[in-house]
Amino acid sequence: MLDELKTKSPNMASLVEAYDTARSSDPLFMQGVRALRGMSREDPIQDVRGRHKPVTITDDEDFPNLLEALYRIRCNLFHGGKDANDARDQVLVKNAALVLKQWIGELIKGWD
Repeated sequence: MLDELKTKSPNMASLVEAYDTARSSDPLFMQGVRALRGMSREDPIQDVRGRHKPVTITDDEDFPNLLEALYRIRCNLFHGGKDANDARDQVLVKNAALVLKQWIGELIKGWD
């Protein structure tokens, strides 16, 4: 499903549309994206299990790597790779949550 979303498959139209809306109209969304981009440039987002290469978000248009970073942060969080006392991990999780909150909010608005 992640690969379908990365390629903006027609099956993912509602998610892509919600992303595009959040990206173009929500300053908080872009604030989160830019924070994640900056952090990934300083220190790429790792897979704590070592199964996948580190992720760097190259620019604000880098949809595939943003998705991969969000997914990686989620996986690391749920599989024990994030430390609640680590300042970087806190910022990564907060910014990923900000992006997802705004994105999902746009998706839900489209349901009404």
